[in-house]
Amino acid sequence: MRTAIMTELQQRYGDNQPWVRDPITPLTGHDSLLKAVIIRTLQFGFRHSLNKHTHTNSSFAGLYSLTPEADFPAMMVQWLSQLSHGGLIMCHPASETSQDEHAQARIREYQYLASDQFGDTLDQLNINLVNHPSDTTAPHKG
Repeated sequence: MRTAIMTELQQRYGDNQPWVRDPITPLTGHDSLLKAVIIRTLQFGFRHSLNKHTHTNSSFAGLYSLTPEADFPAMMVQWLSQLSHGGLIMCHPASETSQDEHAQARIREYQYLASDQFGDTLDQLNINLVNHPSDTTAPHKG
């Protein structure tokens, strides 16, 4: 499957390929070890399958259990503190009208990301958010 995707990207975009998310999930820094192991297993060899024109993230975070007990703000601070330049944090914030099966977790994500606390954390850690990953990432050196 990866070979087919990489072939299609090369045929469609040549040397100007779009950005591709690399889910290089860490085994720590979250509350969902089983999910992390599964994603790491499925991701094995992904980076090797990329070609030199594929843009991707340098590191990855955002995995957690989505349970009411999950402390999203604390995990976000940890993720932001540990992510490398060009890293990606996966999240799916939602408004209070969300009907998603994980609506409550998604709403808590939105509330935190819209809060002054999140802005203060970004300032304290000297982090600037960007609109598009290509603003900070270089092509994969594969």
